[in-house]
Amino acid sequence: MSRIVVSLQPGIIRDPDTELVIRFTSPLNAQNVQVTVKEMDTWHYRRDTMVEAADGRDDNIAIFNGTIERRRFRVGPNLRLPARADAPILRLRFHGSDTAYELPIPDSTLAEEGGELEIGVHVTGEVQVRRRTINREFTTRWPVFVRNYGTREAPQRPVITFVAGRDGFYNAAFRYWQRRADGVVRLASVQQILEYLGNQRNLVRAGEGRRWGEINIVTHANADQWMIRMFTNRRAGVNHIDVNKLNEHGNDARLVDPGADKIDADTRIVIRGCVIGQNQALLNRIHTLFGGRAKVYAPQYIQGYQYYQRGRTRQAREYFEEFFFIKRPGRRIPSLAELIRLFTEKYPAVGIDEAEWRRLLQGRRPRRSRHNSLRVFRFTMDYGEQVPPRGRAELLVQLERMWPGGHETYNTAVGDWYWTFRRQVRGPRGNRTYRILCLGAMRRVEVRRPLTDVNDALIVPNLYNENHYGRSPAPGWE
Repeated sequence: MSRIVVSLQPGIIRDPDTELVIRFTSPLNAQNVQVTVKEMDTWHYRRDTMVEAADGRDDNIAIFNGTIERRRFRVGPNLRLPARADAPILRLRFHGSDTAYELPIPDSTLAEEGGELEIGVHVTGEVQVRRRTINREFTTRWPVFVRNYGTREAPQRPVITFVAGRDGFYNAAFRYWQRRADGVVRLASVQQILEYLGNQRNLVRAGEGRRWGEINIVTHANADQWMIRMFTNRRAGVNHIDVNKLNEHGNDARLVDPGADKIDADTRIVIRGCVIGQNQALLNRIHTLFGGRAKVYAPQYIQGYQYYQRGRTRQAREYFEEFFFIKRPGRRIPSLAELIRLFTEKYPAVGIDEAEWRRLLQGRRPRRSRHNSLRVFRFTMDYGEQVPPRGRAELLVQLERMWPGGHETYNTAVGDWYWTFRRQVRGPRGNRTYRILCLGAMRRVEVRRPLTDVNDALIVPNLYNENHYGRSPAPGWE
């Protein structure tokens, strides 16, 4: 073969002493070969391009010059780019060589990394084909992931991921974190997670270091609720956690703080669930639940995972989706034309024109989806022995009057729903009590699209991007 083909092993580097091995499988020989080792900001997942930084620019770590002889790279003069004296070190070896290189990671590469480095190579060289010299090149499409916790001298803290369910979302997340974390554990309650984190044996088994580095908790969520059980016992009844549930049960003796010797200010807790990062009050209570020392992060977007396996190719990715929605009182789904008008009016500043709204609302793929849901709200007005009015208009006025706290209590208002009323009478004549059962109906129409840049490349979630993740404590992104 006359092409340049390079493989990098292993696919994930957790231990700073692990060497990245670069192997040439083609060609047999080549001259004037240059190997550029890069921290990648752009790579590929199947047919999708993925970008980590706004400019999508790869940063060079080192450049090696040499030749390929019988599929072995013979190194000539090499160039190392400047970096801090205490920078993390990438250990590298070319297959078939006894020489190992220690490459400092440049400062520019570390500036916006979210805990992982993505390493690839770009190779150019001259290959002899039928007495002709042809210039060939190769670029890594899928990177090697290198864990980046601390400097070369600092302890490498363990990373643990808890997966709280078993549907398609959870299973794809499990495969993704198998390639990233020191351990992936299926636990379904906060009580179990806190007990696991406080067990010293689990910490030692996960990796060196006396404290946890990153604690990932994969769950479903929304802007109001963290969808995980609070207690191990299902009969405890706290199956979805919101601010009110945490205020009521957050100090329960079963929820034991793992302690400052397990979780400290340099630990980070990441809730991998949809849009929960938009709820600052809930994040603050979760921060307290885990001892009030570690930083807590959670997505501002829809959280997604995908796993792909074809033959020997195995890839897993994490991604975000933007979402847009409207709510309309009643059971009727608005027409397409009405939906386009409603979305255009609600989101005038997002840069989506009517044609794009049409494509989104029709759910045209690739990478677009539409969701319709009918929601029903039940509310009871208790009149005691007083006879309630029969007119709809009067009942609506009284419902407005009895509604407790509006958004502060139910995160919705009376006007968001179309109400029907059922009169309920109890007891014998002369000793009757009256109630009105209020049934609200609402249509919620939502469209989603993966978070992309101006070139339609998928944006990789980054903990250091304040637009991607909410955080507690909230002030001062670092």
